[in-house]
Amino acid sequence: MNLKINFKSESKNIKYKILRLLLEGEEIEIMEACFPPLKKQLLNNSIKSELKYKLNMKYPVFNYKIIEENKNMNLRVYLLNKESITAVHNLEKRNIIIKIEFIQIKLLNKIKKQLVDRDFIFVAIIGDYIYILLYEKFYLAANKTFHTKDKINVEEIINSISTEKNLKEIKKIYCYNMFIKNNKLYSYDNIGDFYEELCK
Repeated sequence: MNLKINFKSESKNIKYKILRLLLEGEEIEIMEACFPPLKKQLLNNSIKSELKYKLNMKYPVFNYKIIEENKNMNLRVYLLNKESITAVHNLEKRNIIIKIEFIQIKLLNKIKKQLVDRDFIFVAIIGDYIYILLYEKFYLAANKTFHTKDKINVEEIINSISTEKNLKEIKKIYCYNMFIKNNKLYSYDNIGDFYEELCK
């Protein structure tokens, strides 16, 4: 388990801490889901119940994005794997957690204004980890996480993910904290420094 938790207290109350957690170093599972139109809290509870039932998870840790909203709400649910959930749940026993964020999701919020393409790949070295993230229409569609000590071929991994997830061909790659030359297959752009902003 590679999970790293950055947390910031948002309460001066010593007995009951209110925390905002940023989860790093883990791949997140991605699921498609569909619900009738619901208010935010009811939708959150419905997703949690569905995950408990389908995946036999007692304490699911998740986030979600609404992809499309017409007669029904089509969602992309981002889920922490079972092993890492234990670490988060142990914190929940001692604190009140008001927000859980996956670094894969927060990264997009920080770089979105710099991007021209809606479909793209983002490759970043942040701390001890390499993140390879595939986005469709600004929504995370697939992800892989490696330790910086791992020897990897980025383009081979991208091709493997695209085939496995049946994703359309994406040629644009944005890089952070690493440099890769353009080639016949992909066009690379390097973007600026924003790591310190992630934990704010």
